[in-house]
Amino acid sequence: MKITIIIPTYNEREVIGALIDALLRVCAEMPHHIFSILVVDSNSQDDTASLVEEKARQHGTVHLLKQNERRGLGSAYVLGIRHAIHRLAADAFVECDADFQHDPRDILQLVAELDNGYDYIIGSRYVPGPFAARLPLEEKQLYSRFHAYKIHLLYCMFSFGAKIKEVPIAFHERGNGTSKLRTIKDIAESLKVVAILRFKGV
Repeated sequence: MKITIIIPTYNEREVIGALIDALLRVCAEMPHHIFSILVVDSNSQDDTASLVEEKARQHGTVHLLKQNERRGLGSAYVLGIRHAIHRLAADAFVECDADFQHDPRDILQLVAELDNGYDYIIGSRYVPGPFAARLPLEEKQLYSRFHAYKIHLLYCMFSFGAKIKEVPIAFHERGNGTSKLRTIKDIAESLKVVAILRFKGV
């Protein structure tokens, strides 16, 4: 199976190199799959993009996709998913935050559940975590504003009759850099999507 790990970044030069190295080590433990690492950078004002480009020169499985402006996590993930489908021929994708708050080794568990036949695996422990999902999805059904797209994606998976599983993962305090989450906007947009889905009778 071809699996793309999608990482949205904004000013993550302090951690992105170490994260890519950690992901490469994790991917090497699953030789029965073909992995690619896709960093979607939202016009970082530091050296994030340059560091990723250097990693891409060293490793053919590392890719950089640039946004001209910062549009939020949801937009970055949707752009990454489309790139994974059309350019990397991915069969599945894994969401991965850039800040090490989610342990890269948890990807082993997410992918194991894909191998067990699940289509959408959510890793969670008290807060929204990374997830893995099979492709393809219809692009028009990807809701692209902040974290709200996750709820819409889950709705789409239910609509498709997908097999869904939630698994526990570790959550760590951020060690380097600063959080990029825009909490109030993320929550507001998520509630907006929930309201829309309720109106549709879901």
